[in-house]
Amino acid sequence: MSQASDQSIEEVRCNFYDRVIDAYLDVIEQKEEKGFHKINIQMLHENKRGMSMVLKAAQFLLEYNFSSGHEDESEDSVMYEHKIREIVREVKELDCLSRK
Repeated sequence: MSQASDQSIEEVRCNFYDRVIDAYLDVIEQKEEKGFHKINIQMLHENKRGMSMVLKAAQFLLEYNFSSGHEDESEDSVMYEHKIREIVREVKELDCLSRK
């Protein structure tokens, strides 16, 4: 595979995982305009498959967007990175993922 092709795949993954995180945040914030207020957060937090996807998305975004070469230090970027790190920490603590 070419380097351009690899980069394109990474960009697609980044866009997909961005959408996963955006949807998760909308559910947590109970966004009425998107219908997310109808989703039972407790049930979502008990769903190992769903929360594994959220964790995978957050970890990928941290690596892809906020690795050591990351240059964007705007307030929005710093706040988004903090939010993603918070998601990783909170999701890792969920019972559905901490059970062996």
